[in-house]
Amino acid sequence: METNKPKLNIGFFFLSLGVLITLITSVTSFLNLVFETLDKRFPDVLNASYQYGYFTYEYESIRMALATLIIFFPVFVLISYFWKKFSKQGMGQIDEIIRKWVIYIVLFLSAIVLMVDLVSLIRYFISGEITTRFILKIVVTLVTAIIVGKYYILELLNNKIFGFNIKAGPIFSSVSAVLVLAAVICSFLIMGSPAEQRLLRLDDRRVNDLLSIQYQIINYWQQKEKLPENLTELPNPLTGYSLPVDPEFEKGNTYEYLAKDKLKFELCATFALPIPKGWREYNDGGGIIPMMPYGEKDVATISYPLVLMKNYDHKKIEKKWQNEWEKKKIYQAKDPSTSSGRVAGKKFYSLIEFPYPSGEGLHVGHIRSNTAMDIISRKRRMEGYNVLYPIGWDAFGLPTENYAIKTGKKPAIVTKKNTDTFRRQLKALGYSFDWSREINTTDPKYYKWTQWIFLQLFKKGLAYKAKSFINWCPSCKIGLANEEAVGGVCDRCGSKTEKREKKQWMLAITKYADRLDKDLNLVDYPERVKTQQRNWIGKKNGVSIKFDDIEIFTTRPETIFGATFVVVAGEKDKFTGRYVTNPATKEEIPVWEAEYVMAEVGTGAIMGVPADDARDREFAEKYNLPIVENYKKAGFEDFGKKFTHFKLRDWVFSRQRYWGEPIPIISCEKCGLIPVPEKDLPVKLPEVKSYKPTDSGESPLASISKWVNTKCPKCKGKAKRETDTMPNWAGSSWYYLRYTDPKNSKEFASMKNLKYWLLGSSAPKREPSSQEGGVDWYNGGMEHTTLHLLYSRFWHKFLYDLKLVPTAEPYQKRTSHGMILGEGGVKMSKSVGNVVNPDEIVKTYGADTLRIYEMFMGPFEESVAWNTESIIGSRRFIEKVWRIGNKFLKQKNSSGLTLPGVPSGTHTVQNSSISKILNKTIKKVSEDIENMHFNTTISAMMILTTEMEKALEKGQTLNPQKGLALSIEDYKKFLQILAPFAPYITEELWRMLGEKNLIDLSSWPKWDENLVKDQEITIAVQINGKVRTEIIIQMNEEEEEVKKKALS
Repeated sequence: METNKPKLNIGFFFLSLGVLITLITSVTSFLNLVFETLDKRFPDVLNASYQYGYFTYEYESIRMALATLIIFFPVFVLISYFWKKFSKQGMGQIDEIIRKWVIYIVLFLSAIVLMVDLVSLIRYFISGEITTRFILKIVVTLVTAIIVGKYYILELLNNKIFGFNIKAGPIFSSVSAVLVLAAVICSFLIMGSPAEQRLLRLDDRRVNDLLSIQYQIINYWQQKEKLPENLTELPNPLTGYSLPVDPEFEKGNTYEYLAKDKLKFELCATFALPIPKGWREYNDGGGIIPMMPYGEKDVATISYPLVLMKNYDHKKIEKKWQNEWEKKKIYQAKDPSTSSGRVAGKKFYSLIEFPYPSGEGLHVGHIRSNTAMDIISRKRRMEGYNVLYPIGWDAFGLPTENYAIKTGKKPAIVTKKNTDTFRRQLKALGYSFDWSREINTTDPKYYKWTQWIFLQLFKKGLAYKAKSFINWCPSCKIGLANEEAVGGVCDRCGSKTEKREKKQWMLAITKYADRLDKDLNLVDYPERVKTQQRNWIGKKNGVSIKFDDIEIFTTRPETIFGATFVVVAGEKDKFTGRYVTNPATKEEIPVWEAEYVMAEVGTGAIMGVPADDARDREFAEKYNLPIVENYKKAGFEDFGKKFTHFKLRDWVFSRQRYWGEPIPIISCEKCGLIPVPEKDLPVKLPEVKSYKPTDSGESPLASISKWVNTKCPKCKGKAKRETDTMPNWAGSSWYYLRYTDPKNSKEFASMKNLKYWLLGSSAPKREPSSQEGGVDWYNGGMEHTTLHLLYSRFWHKFLYDLKLVPTAEPYQKRTSHGMILGEGGVKMSKSVGNVVNPDEIVKTYGADTLRIYEMFMGPFEESVAWNTESIIGSRRFIEKVWRIGNKFLKQKNSSGLTLPGVPSGTHTVQNSSISKILNKTIKKVSEDIENMHFNTTISAMMILTTEMEKALEKGQTLNPQKGLALSIEDYKKFLQILAPFAPYITEELWRMLGEKNLIDLSSWPKWDENLVKDQEITIAVQINGKVRTEIIIQMNEEEEEVKKKALS
């Protein structure tokens, strides 16, 4: 006999779910609304919560709770009505179970919500909130608990208590509706109408605008040491600042400004509503700046006293120390040929990618890399290393030539002007470059050796001229290497490239492909750099198989039994009319040309296996070629041989432009290609009338017959010079070698200097597997990973094979930095107009401020967005450092003590917490610099300065009899760890505090391990293997004392 199974009513289930969700949300919103309303109606000064500049902020929680309650409570009432109605009509077993579950869950969750609220209230009461609002919150919570609990308990009992019927529904609905309505009305009375809220938002905007104007006025004062006469002087196209206007400008409202005296000004705004009392001050860390006035006036006047360190004149200080450093030549590295004592010690070779001197000058992206390596170099000097931190110019290239074409100015003149600008900017930023080793790739004395290295490549058969398909940029009118045309786009101008067959000079980098791949295991490069290079080299082990005269390369030789056609590279899909024999199946298969096969990949031919490759299948289906779905898969036999393939192609080395190194080759009809005799190097660039590239594909040099026509060095017959020039990558492939011996006219660098700087006593050891030797630390952009970095490794290995350099790899350690983006996170671009000129920043805030800001922006390896207004924080930090130093001097003068003053040894662990902070900071700075965690380093120093200033304010200095919290020696140690980041201000304060030598020549401070270790530790107390509690003990506490604490 068939029985009726209980069925679930889907409608009732979702009604029950709706009751549960809407009720709990309504209860929570109701309590939040009441609590927030009570907080505003009965404020407690102990729990006041204000956020400067935002009138409407304190009402946000009320608005959210009110909006939620207005929506959810009516929905709850409506759903509850249908839920009750359904319940009365009769329910099945499952429906009854669901009903009870809903009631139980409602009671449970409501109890949780109410208990949490009661816990919070009692916590506030215990903390001292004995207020009217506390009593009202308790009452509201208990009333809500009673109403909700009683109603649903009655529901659970079917509205019967001791046999009496209780009509809970109408009572609950009436009471809850009245309470909710009362809460909504009260919240509107406290908060105001939506129209009033809009007026408050308008006033919010005015406060933010006034704050922005205030900052700009301070910036103006810092730059010009006077207040602006009117607000129209503030907009600055270089920083992108534009003057804000009142949001109701069309009604005649404006912001008014008045300079009261030299150090005080007023800003006025017409506010829509009276300003609440209490919204008056905001402490920005550099002094109290009144933000809001008291009172009930419609027109508010805001008075700003300028709290600035007027006596910190960064312009004067920076100029002073630039001259001092140059005069004493302290940044000049000492070669092994000198008698300097530094040569006998440790050496350190730090390197940046030398900049291309563009017409726009230095940009803030350069500063990030330069400052990082300058910090590391300065620290190494203070650690006793003989540091080589050189600079030069990668000055050949298309941008200069294009500018010359546009303006008619000679590239050499443009280059000189640009390098002069860069030099001035770099010196202004306080970089510790060895300017005595400055090089320029456009200097004939330099490119003589670039040409000499090319000749060695030519003599060894690694430089050759061949006809091949190249990437041609129709806009730049030059051939490009694969690395310069990724994705078929010119990396210079962004134009789409096209394939052209042309005779070009090539460098056989593929001969070194295996070593370039394998030797990445020897160096300390970021994994992402190694991965990019390995992917570009593209080493693959597979099999070379011949289909008659067509050779293919495959990593899956077992699929040859499914090969039904062969495809060779071509410009469009077409059948060649040829057939070849599949060596595995002995069948004749057609040969096709196709666009999807690239000539530069593998052998330029593939076997089509449509059953195993999606592209092959698509091609086969399109042209009705056979597809063998099931075929025998076996290893290759006599028809194939093991083969290693590299994706890397030979380097297209010639360019059809003027501004590059001339290729030192002469073409003779009788003798062929003949190298220019080494005694005739350098082959200098001649003057030309027009620098424009030709449509014929020839260099502008081809039009200078007097220069082109020459004699063959071998047969003395008529011959012609090579008119193509080298790419801009040529000079940058070996520049780090020239830095070791830049004045040498007999060789590109002496082996003695090369061995010292590349193999001498180097920086601290890296990983055990790292190669010993090479540039100790090289920082550069990720964009050069498969271009400059790969090319320079190739040239270096070639020179190593000739025994001209002492190491197999050029760089021992390589790091990379993230880009600096424009405000809003977009890439900086001249066309967008968001490029930041560092000259303006240095002029306004000082070089130290810019250096600190760039290192503090974010993690060094990540891209970060520029924010001009955030520089103010870095300036304030610099001013705080200056303020502390001046307070020391003031106390010293009043106490009559003679500097250097009190030794740091007067501290004890017990009475000098600042000593612990100082020593921890020294340790953190020392370690974080090595890991390039510059932002955390600066953060630690900011915390230390705050503690120092507190100690100074308490007078905890300069008295050795009192057990100091802070001494002059402590402050000097701080200056020493800050010096690599902010060299100017630290040098000035170092001298002001009585030191005779330069801070860069002082020793890097050491930390005290006893002060670095925490004197208190927390230990867990376990009973039967379970943690029961935790106790705090002293590091040197006796065992018995620890046991007593654990058992107490």
